[in-house]
Amino acid sequence: MAGGRVIVIGSSRQVQGLHIEGKILAACSCEFSTVSTASVSHKDEIIQISETPCSEFELELGKCIEARVGAFKIGALYTADSITAISSVLQKCNNVHCVLDSEAIFKSRQKITPEIISAAREKLLPFTTVISATVPEAKLLLDNARIPIEYPQDMEDVKTLGKTLLSLGPKFVLIKREIFDEVAKETLHFVLCTNTEEPLVVASRFSNPNCVTGMSYSIPGVIAANLVNGHDIPTAVYAAFEFVEAAVREETLFS
Repeated sequence: MAGGRVIVIGSSRQVQGLHIEGKILAACSCEFSTVSTASVSHKDEIIQISETPCSEFELELGKCIEARVGAFKIGALYTADSITAISSVLQKCNNVHCVLDSEAIFKSRQKITPEIISAAREKLLPFTTVISATVPEAKLLLDNARIPIEYPQDMEDVKTLGKTLLSLGPKFVLIKREIFDEVAKETLHFVLCTNTEEPLVVASRFSNPNCVTGMSYSIPGVIAANLVNGHDIPTAVYAAFEFVEAAVREETLFS
């Protein structure tokens, strides 16, 4: 379904989280609304998390879906209750894309609990258009579902991991990796899996003079924007990686 706004769900941080998501979606010429799951701050190298009360979160989520919605981009989640609330909304929104960033969910706290993994697996994956994950996160989801699979040793194993994760419900599985080396170069590569075609494997190596890290966190939001703007899923994913590469080269957004 093309058109509509992107609903971005995640944590509020001073220079990260929903703040950077807003800059990215604006750069994609995309209408969006944000719903905060928590306020995150740092003090004396200690991360302080103030979770949004579930009733307040549900109220804000309900307000956002009063307008036409084209896609959800789901990031940092802190409770099973918030996952249940999102799942309920997704079930009501027919033909709306959902881009799930498991990296944001799994790294939102120091230790991810089995309860959160189970809730995400059972209540979000069946309604997910694209899940964006790293290899460890994909493995955790499959372990939680008691689906035995060895940790990947090569690219063929990564493809197998992605295709196996499809069995949990998402239409597409994106396994991504960001590699930074000591000569101010960056490599982004991804494997995109679906049940109907062979996995797509793409790698891009480019200059990163400002040594920017964490670029891959912005990719799910750009995918959601591209879907709302009418791209098919493989094109939306490929274009998202191109967007990040261009932003680094032109020193925009990540400066």
